[in-house]
Amino acid sequence: MAWLYGSAGVGKTVSAKMAAKLVGGSWFGVNLRGLNSQEVCQVLASPLINQYSHKISGILIDDLDCACDSIVHEKLISLQSSCLNANTFLIFTSSKSIDEDFIFFANLPQDIEKKVDDFSEEDIKEILMALGVTEDYWARYIYIYVIRWRAPSISNCNDSKYEKKQMEY
Repeated sequence: MAWLYGSAGVGKTVSAKMAAKLVGGSWFGVNLRGLNSQEVCQVLASPLINQYSHKISGILIDDLDCACDSIVHEKLISLQSSCLNANTFLIFTSSKSIDEDFIFFANLPQDIEKKVDDFSEEDIKEILMALGVTEDYWARYIYIYVIRWRAPSISNCNDSKYEKKQMEY
C-alpha cells in the first residue's frame, strides 16, 4: 500500500499511475474528488471495488480528501485488508497526509506515505519520454508554464530573491 499526498496539481495522480505502470498488470481506478464522507463510504463498500472477480493487480483510489471519521476508517481498513488477502496493490492519492488513526488501526508502517512535490524539469522530461515525446523543448515549455501559472505576479511580490528566480526563467 502507498499513500501519495500533496497540493493540487503537483502530480499525485500522474505519480500513482506511473507506479501502477511499473508494477504492471491491470489496475482499477476510483476517483473520489468532491465526495463527502458518506459518499466515500458508499463507493468503498460497493461491489464495484471487488478485485476478486476482476483479477486485478491493484486499485488506485484517487483524491481521497473527505474528513476521515471512524466510518471512513472502517471502510479503508476493510479495503486494505481485502487487498492484502488478495495480494492486490493499493495506492491512495490525497491532498492530506495519511491519518494517524488509520495507520494505527490498520497496523501500517509510517513509510507508506510519500509527499509529492512539484515536478522538476527533469521529472517532466522523464514523464514525456515515457509517453513517447522525445523533443526536450516540451519539458522546458511545460515547466516554465507551470511555474508562471502557480506563481503570484511579480508586481505583487517585494522579495528580491523571488524576482530574480522568476527572471531566470
